Amino acid sequence: MKEIIFGLVLLINSLSNPLQTGSLQIGKIEIANEFGKIPILEYHHIDSKPSLYSRSAGQFKNDLLWFYDNGYVSFSLDDFANSNFTIPAGKKPVVFTFDDGIMSQFHYLDDGSIDPDCAVGIMDSFFVEHPDFGRAATFFVNDNPFGQPQMIKKKFEYLQKTGRIIGFHTRKHVNMRNFPFQKMKEILLDQTTYLSEFMPNGMNLRYLAYPFGGVSKVKMEDLVKEKDF
Repeated sequence: MKEIIFGLVLLINSLSNPLQTGSLQIGKIEIANEFGKIPILEYHHIDSKPSLYSRSAGQFKNDLLWFYDNGYVSFSLDDFANSNFTIPAGKKPVVFTFDDGIMSQFHYLDDGSIDPDCAVGIMDSFFVEHPDFGRAATFFVNDNPFGQPQMIKKKFEYLQKTGRIIGFHTRKHVNMRNFPFQKMKEILLDQTTYLSEFMPNGMNLRYLAYPFGGVSKVKMEDLVKEKDF
């Protein structure tokens, strides 16, 4: 584990005014707005009953369209962490994340195709229509990622192939706010060992989304110095 990003992310419930991101126009010259804000969106369920933690498939499609129409492009956590802001002139970055590894985020149908109403299927379809938007996303998973145990490895391989990222969310979705250093290490190593069975070559765990927003007092820079990581 080379790097962990921590902190709260925006729980998307509604979309209103565009954020101040992207570029500024001076005369006819367009320059980057280095003081802008980058929205980091957190999704959970994609299902038929919208709630605080759920978006319907139609709502999620509209979310993507709203960002596209307002000049955004999907942006990966890797690029965000490395300050690699090589996006097209005039565009603005938005980071998509998904918590808990729920089946409605990535679901294979009985015929072997990706469910067009799951998050991955919706993003893939949108990408076909709008390839300039991209389809970058990070999935923070627990035990039995995406709810189809016989297909975990296949799903991870597909996510890697399409430029998506898998991140830590602990196996049992535990609140780590008051955990000491050694307990934090045990939990993250446990999930690393579990997920390594399914991760293809080249896929690494680099990011952590704290369950319940329970940010630990343990310094991540100290944890990643441990030889086990």
